[in-house]
Amino acid sequence: MSSLNIKNSSKWSMLLKDEPSPVVLVNEEYEDAESFGRGVGWDIDFRQLEPGPLRARVLSFGHPGIMVSRVEFNRSFHQLGRPPAGYRAFGFPDVESGTFRWKRAEIEAGALINFNFEEKLDSVNPPGQFGGFVLCLSEQVLYDSCDEFGFGEEFPEEIQRNQFWGPPEGQHERLRDILHSLAIVATQEGDEGLSRWHRVFNYDLCNTLICCDPVNR
Repeated sequence: MSSLNIKNSSKWSMLLKDEPSPVVLVNEEYEDAESFGRGVGWDIDFRQLEPGPLRARVLSFGHPGIMVSRVEFNRSFHQLGRPPAGYRAFGFPDVESGTFRWKRAEIEAGALINFNFEEKLDSVNPPGQFGGFVLCLSEQVLYDSCDEFGFGEEFPEEIQRNQFWGPPEGQHERLRDILHSLAIVATQEGDEGLSRWHRVFNYDLCNTLICCDPVNR
């Protein structure tokens, strides 16, 4: 069990409280790009750029309103495709994975990437071991969260104007800690463990993500 300490909040949203507990959707390892792409589950073409055998893993958990994926692989890929319809999707590569090329721009290590920018995906990860998270919020959950947390309607519209957000002090690390802790629980304890992290998944995760945007800090 992770030791992440999540403080109680008086803003524990009744709306998000009614969301279901997350469940494990995928927890598999892959040795070829085609199977790996199916495991990710999006409309994405994974084009392996680096020769050699592939070792990849996908861990996905959530519910229809909020979904989290942890991906790890050992080769460079050119990824082309589109995010899921009806969702706002964010990529969060590990700092250790290094610089990430997103739509021909070099993205600093640890940045939060807007996968909905121009409504298409076009990225290249560096050679070697790569890991990161993908966080998807339904349009309804995102708008409801902004309203519940008192952030107003600026955040959803701001997403469309930014390719990525650099790591501000503290906030990105808090988001990363929450995601890693949830991934550990999903891997080690499955659905039963995730049910005990209902509040963290449905409240703290959304709140911390929204606070990563400069408009809301």
